[in-house]
Amino acid sequence: MAQQLDTLQRYLQNLKIAERSVPASSAQSRLARQIVPYVLRSSLKIASTWSVMPLSMWYARKLIKRGEEIRLHLGCGATRLDKWTNVDLMGSQANLFWDLRCRLPFLGGSITAVFHEHLLEHLPLSRALSFTQQC
Repeated sequence: MAQQLDTLQRYLQNLKIAERSVPASSAQSRLARQIVPYVLRSSLKIASTWSVMPLSMWYARKLIKRGEEIRLHLGCGATRLDKWTNVDLMGSQANLFWDLRCRLPFLGGSITAVFHEHLLEHLPLSRALSFTQQC
C-alpha cells in the first residue's frame, strides 16, 4: 500500500510539471477560434476527429504490437503527459484522436493504466457508465 501511495504521489507531481510545460494553445487552435463561430466548434472538433479515427485505430494496433506498457490519459485537453498515450478530440494536445463516446480502440487487457479527470461530465449519462466499465 505504501508503494502504491508513493507511486501515486510521484505521478501527481509529474502531472503538475507536465501541465505547466504545455502551451495554452497552438497557432492552429487560435486561428480556428478566430474563424469558426463558437456554436460550430464542438461539431467541427467531432467531425474532424471522426475523419482521423481510422488512422487512430491503426496507431492503437501499432502500440499493442510493440508489446510495451500502454497508459492512457483520456480527455487530455491541453495537458500532454510524457510516456502516456494522450487521447482526446482534434484540437487538443492528444497523440491519439478519438471520440470518447465510442468504444476505445484497444483490446481488453492491453492497457496498463487509465487516467482521466474532469471527463465524465462531458459524456452523455447513457455513455458514462459503459465508459467507466470499459476503463
